Amino acid sequence: MVRLIRDHIGNKILVVVGVSALVSLLGMVLFYTWSEKQSILEQYTKGRQELLNSVDRGLHFIMITGSAEAAEKYARQLLEAPDVTEFIILRTDGKQAFLDNNTIHQVNWNKGEELFTPRGEETERQVIAPETPEFRRTVQEEQTVLYNEQASNGEPLITFLKPLVNDEGCHRCHEQGDQVLGVIKLTSSLQATHDEIEKTWQTALVVLGIFLLIMLLITAALMRRAIIVPVQSVTKAMRQVEEGDFTQQVPVLGNDELGRMARSFNSMIERLLQTYTGLQREQDKLTTIILSSSEGIVVTDHDDRVVLVNPAAERLLGKSMGQIIREGFKHLADQPDVLQQLMDGKVEDSKILKFNDRLLQIYAARIRRSDGEPIGSAALIQDVTEQKRLESELRQLSFNDQLTGLYNRRSLEKTLKKQLHLANRHHSPLSIVLFDVDHFKHFNDTYGHDQGDRVLSTLGGLCMNTCRETDHPCRYGGEEFCIILPHTNNEGAMVFAEKLRRRVEQARVDELQVTISLGVACTLGQKPIRDINTFMKQADQALYEAKNQGRNRAVLAVSRDSDQQPDDGDET
Repeated sequence: MVRLIRDHIGNKILVVVGVSALVSLLGMVLFYTWSEKQSILEQYTKGRQELLNSVDRGLHFIMITGSAEAAEKYARQLLEAPDVTEFIILRTDGKQAFLDNNTIHQVNWNKGEELFTPRGEETERQVIAPETPEFRRTVQEEQTVLYNEQASNGEPLITFLKPLVNDEGCHRCHEQGDQVLGVIKLTSSLQATHDEIEKTWQTALVVLGIFLLIMLLITAALMRRAIIVPVQSVTKAMRQVEEGDFTQQVPVLGNDELGRMARSFNSMIERLLQTYTGLQREQDKLTTIILSSSEGIVVTDHDDRVVLVNPAAERLLGKSMGQIIREGFKHLADQPDVLQQLMDGKVEDSKILKFNDRLLQIYAARIRRSDGEPIGSAALIQDVTEQKRLESELRQLSFNDQLTGLYNRRSLEKTLKKQLHLANRHHSPLSIVLFDVDHFKHFNDTYGHDQGDRVLSTLGGLCMNTCRETDHPCRYGGEEFCIILPHTNNEGAMVFAEKLRRRVEQARVDELQVTISLGVACTLGQKPIRDINTFMKQADQALYEAKNQGRNRAVLAVSRDSDQQPDDGDET
């Protein structure tokens, strides 16, 4: 039943209308029955008060005649009235009158003669406590008081307490000082009244049920025609759109809210169809791009299941699509830890891995929604083998001299600055050997530039063969060369320079002899040298001295602290 209501808008509306109508009608019935109840009770109370006033007048008349027995008989006859369950005349102390001789004795004493004959048998009955609020109010305020109570069998009762006022007619027997001589207690049953109210309530409920049923039937018929049928047509069209049919149109019935909703739905479907068509075209483009891309692309879903592998990924990894799917996303390049770190963002955005004699650059990351929830992963794989080879060659071209195979001047300056900083920091010796070819200009002019290039190339080979792995041989420029000798003192540098000079002297280039002059400088025995230009200047001065001494020789630079210049760009 609940599901039937929950799954159908017509039933929901009918329930809402029915509940609203039921509440409204029930409120009306409650108000009507309450009004009827108050009216019945008011009429009943009014009738009993009139009865009580009549009794009061009758008793007053009887008591004026002086016949107490007639008053007592009159009270007993009132018990035969409909719904009267108790009629008692009480004295002001709450005891029932006419059962003892107290009043008789008092009246006889007041008159000084025996007007009334005392009773032969006396009894005493306390009907109501004198401190009872209703009774005390009746006696003190001289007004009629009524209150509801319930009999021992559950029967509803209403009790009236009416004071017997001591007026002039009563002064014949009673003292004038007492304002109230007694109280009339009249108790009636409300059972018949309540039965009448209950009957009214039941009748109202029956009428309510019939009226509500008729109203719901009429409402359901009108609502089905005006609301349910149009809504069902929209719902049916939506369901067909959900299944992929974007050609649905909803009939527009009128200009009300449902008509406007139908027009809006049709307009939305048209725009949706255009968007879907555009997305389909873009998806086709994307599919074409992915399938024809030279980079490998692998995509997973939120459970890390591989759902897309393009042909480039199969080619670069040397695996079939089925194998990639079986092995899983993290085992693309057989290094799951690296893939996990990339996806977690613990390393840079890509990693270059050696795989199957190739260098593969792999980008991997989580695909997340706008709220940060992961919905999958993606990897882009590029073959950078050739790129890295070209970068290596470019790096070599950047730091190497093509003619001699030695490092170039750029590399010299960078390496010398670094080695000079380390030597100063660790207090270790550092030497450099600066040399050039003797009479190279004359040699070039005589034998040509090609021959000169072959001489320089031969010198480059001799330098590399003479140097240690830790040494750094460079072509300084033209026919000048410089060799950096880390951890080498004066003596070691001179030994190296002399060894190189002899090898050059003994070598032949196309049967031609070549000699070199060398200048050697060392940091040992000097204040810390912080400027490479100062260091190179010392070696250059030593080379100049070797030229002056006749060439084909090595000369050690003399330490001159004054030549040292502060290095504003000293590395730290």
